Amino acid sequence: MVSLVLDNFGNDAYKNVCLTIFPLLEKLLYDKKEEIRDLAVRIVAEIRNVVNEDEKEFVMKLTLGLAHDDNDKLRESAVKLLNELAPDMGQQLCECFIVSEIRSLGMDENSAVRIAVVQNLLNVSKNVALDCFSSAIFPLY
Repeated sequence: MVSLVLDNFGNDAYKNVCLTIFPLLEKLLYDKKEEIRDLAVRIVAEIRNVVNEDEKEFVMKLTLGLAHDDNDKLRESAVKLLNELAPDMGQQLCECFIVSEIRSLGMDENSAVRIAVVQNLLNVSKNVALDCFSSAIFPLY
């Protein structure tokens, strides 16, 4: 939808759509129900593929906010979102930002967060160099 608006209605309409959609998605990412958060994770990951750099930066800030939240369930959602975002980030950004967040969450005091990390390493693992995987990600297993 975001891409459709940009292509057909221009930059002003695109910005209005973003100003409407992103606060709603942020609210959904913080929902109490896991199935709602999981759906929001998938939508945010898909939207990131069609938005401009400013909105991509917003998505990353939103993800980092989840990753550092006091609520264990929100940190689990952050792990899922980081895994979904990894393919779009490229190797360098993945190694610099996502891997450090994943490592931190992989050492979380809550076992459910650590389990979420192990269950959501596929995309991150595919988008880093072997030496990064061996030194930073593999020890989490």
